[in-house]
Amino acid sequence: MTRITVTIEVKSEVCAQVMELLREMSELSRQEKGCIGYEICENRRLKNVLMTGKVWENEALLAIHKESEHFVRIIPRVRELATEMCSQKFTDMLP
Repeated sequence: MTRITVTIEVKSEVCAQVMELLREMSELSRQEKGCIGYEICENRRLKNVLMTGKVWENEALLAIHKESEHFVRIIPRVRELATEMCSQKFTDMLP
């Protein structure tokens, strides 16, 4: 399994727009083969900080996801609106 967390900082005036994009991304990604989970979280104290958590069956299916229409359309727009984005990828070490 591959787990990815992405922390996204945005200006308050675009936060709702970014959330809508992330909701669409989440809905469409959950329908893809290999997507085990996709969550969006808001920071309670820092309203301009969002986080997504995704779990994919394997790297091959994640690679296919990154070429999907919605990924290619939505993620560049989120990057454009974000003031900062940081992602971390974790993979299972056990066979």
